[in-house]
Amino acid sequence: DAGRISGNGPMDNTSRQLVSYVTSFPESNLTAPVLTGLSEVMIDAMAALVAGFESEPGRIGARLGRTIRSDYQSTIMGYGVVTSPEVAAFTNYAMIRHCDYNDGGPPGGHDSDIIPGILAIAEALHSTGTQTLAAITMAYEIVNSLSKATEGKIHGFDSMFDGVATAL
Repeated sequence: DAGRISGNGPMDNTSRQLVSYVTSFPESNLTAPVLTGLSEVMIDAMAALVAGFESEPGRIGARLGRTIRSDYQSTIMGYGVVTSPEVAAFTNYAMIRHCDYNDGGPPGGHDSDIIPGILAIAEALHSTGTQTLAAITMAYEIVNSLSKATEGKIHGFDSMFDGVATAL
């Protein structure tokens, strides 16, 4: 609660619950069925990224990435450009979404939307594969839970929880 950026006050209860969930998520939740599902999602996302590699957004992102340096480093896939996690996540996301417009992911979300951001920060922090898969699993759980909690209450938005889930 203390020392938050810009002097922000105490954390609200919803944020506290989300942070508590994320920090207590056990890697033992990565059961065989979960890993099978994650494999399918990852293959789908990587196939879409390869298909979107030569897209204009991919080329623009790679050019931009060459100009950005950061203490934390992540790679723009396919180009081998090492840049900041933000630029890598954005460019990799753009390449995936260029060809994977709506892949019928979990309720309230697209399977591949959360993956580029998590992969970028996982690379920058030198996370293990298990840690990365756990983060992706947590993000799906958060998207689905928040979507279910607001079902029927919010109209006209397409998966507004992906960014929150990726950040958490």
